[in-house]
Amino acid sequence: MTLSLVEVEVDAARVFAGARLEEGLDPGYHLHAWLSQSFGPGAIQPFHWMDRGDGSRLLGYSELGEAELRAAAQRYAMPGAWAAIRTKSMPATWPRGLRVGFALRASPTVRLSGGVEGRASKGAEVDAYLAARWKDESADRGAVYREWLLQQIQRHGDATLESFELTRHRLTRMLRRKQGGVRKPTSLTLPEMECTGVLAIGEPDRFRELLARGVGRHRAFGFGMLLLRPPC
Repeated sequence: MTLSLVEVEVDAARVFAGARLEEGLDPGYHLHAWLSQSFGPGAIQPFHWMDRGDGSRLLGYSELGEAELRAAAQRYAMPGAWAAIRTKSMPATWPRGLRVGFALRASPTVRLSGGVEGRASKGAEVDAYLAARWKDESADRGAVYREWLLQQIQRHGDATLESFELTRHRLTRMLRRKQGGVRKPTSLTLPEMECTGVLAIGEPDRFRELLARGVGRHRAFGFGMLLLRPPC
């Protein structure tokens, strides 16, 4: 099945109208809802939102082609979303060993297999760096995040991580809807990292699956999309 790279121009004022975005609150929850209402649940995922001076746009991967996305938009979307779709087909095959550069925004978290007294309970989702520091106070953030990314790639795809540079990290407040029918979203604070690097492709089909799936958790909310670029 062909994977599509989708670009959608976003009218931020319309998308976030009535959302009451607080300063420092990640907009991924509202973008997720807008995409679901415009194209159907999970149609464009993972995605990456870019808010720049020349306007806002969203890039994402989709298992649907342009005709299918336009058919969905014709049924559900506002006219602005219908007019703003552009797509291209990603390669059907990837040469084994091909080197590709990437940029990534992800939330590098882990689930604790056991609790940490006074800090977190068993099963808690925590910053991978904090989890490493609780075991070894000399842990380096860049090294921890590199290892976290490597594990994600090996678990869900097939590529070698040739280089990695952590370009930004911070704590981000996110909205998420609790399971069990609770409709009101709740806020949680999780780590965010931005990084660049170079991958060497292993098994081509698994690399395609990695692109389609994305990296880490919260992929439906604007995290985890591997943006490809020429290798440095």
